[in-house]
Amino acid sequence: MIAATITLFTASAAQAYIGPGAGIAFVGSLLTVILVTILSLFALLILPFRILFRRFAAARKKRADKKMQ
Repeated sequence: MIAATITLFTASAAQAYIGPGAGIAFVGSLLTVILVTILSLFALLILPFRILFRRFAAARKKRADKKMQ
């Protein structure tokens, strides 16, 4: 028991090769999160303009319909 405790507290840093797969997965996930964040911010910023455009288009259509009658 004492030997196990001494071994755990005196162990040196392990050196292991992970490979490129973990890095590629991390970069892919990071780029996905960044892209989704940018697109959602863009959607939130453009929403008021889309609403205004729909209102103006509906008003224009009403005026055109009244002129046709």
